[in-house]
Amino acid sequence: RVEPKGGKDCFDVTSFQVKLSRIPEKSEISDWVVCDDDMDGIYDFNFVDKNEEILDDLGDRSLYELSYYLSLADATEDTNALTSLEYQNKLSKEEIFYKLSAIDYPSCNIIDSFMIEVITQPIAHNPGKIRFCDDDNDGLVTVQLEELDEKILKEQNLDNYEVSYYASQIMAQQRQDPLNKEEYIYSSSSQQKVYARVDIMPYSKCFDIVSV
Repeated sequence: RVEPKGGKDCFDVTSFQVKLSRIPEKSEISDWVVCDDDMDGIYDFNFVDKNEEILDDLGDRSLYELSYYLSLADATEDTNALTSLEYQNKLSKEEIFYKLSAIDYPSCNIIDSFMIEVITQPIAHNPGKIRFCDDDNDGLVTVQLEELDEKILKEQNLDNYEVSYYASQIMAQQRQDPLNKEEYIYSSSSQQKVYARVDIMPYSKCFDIVSV
C-alpha cells in the first residue's frame, strides 16, 4: 500500500511475491591426484567426475549451476570460467576453484576449491642376481629383504617411497599380505619368487612392481 503523508484516503495497493533460494550446502571435496605413467607431466582431467561429487547431495540438480575457475578472483567476479569440463594441467600441482550457484538467484552461491596433482610414477629397478649362503645346508636362508631397498629404488629418495615385498604379483598389486622384509625365510628347494612393490607415499595408487 502506498499513500501520501497525511492523505489516508488517497492510496494504492499492489502485491509482490517473495521467493527464497536455497544456499547450496558446502561439502568436503577430495583432491584429485593422478599417476603420471607416461612421464610427460601432463594429464587430461575431466571435471565430469567432480560434478558428481559436488552435486551429489543437492537433490534437484537442475536448480543449480556449477562452473570452474583457475583463480579465486575469477570465481568471485564470475569471469574467465573454464569453457570445457576437460582440462589439461599446466603445473604438476594446481588449485581449481568452483562456484555453485542457484540458477534463479546467482548471488546465492558458494565458492570452494580442490587440488589437482600429477605425480611421477615410481620405478622399481631390478636389483640384479641375489645370492645367499646356506650355512647349515638345510635349504633355508633367513634374508633381510630391506637390504634390497636401495638397489630397487636407485636414485629415488628412500624418504619419499615405500618398498614392500610379496609372494606373488597379484598380492603385490593388491598390497595383500606383505612379507616380513626384516626376516624372510627363503627356501632353496621351492625356488620361490619374491615381488617388490614401490609406492610413492602417501599415494598407494601410484606404484611399480619388479620380481627379485
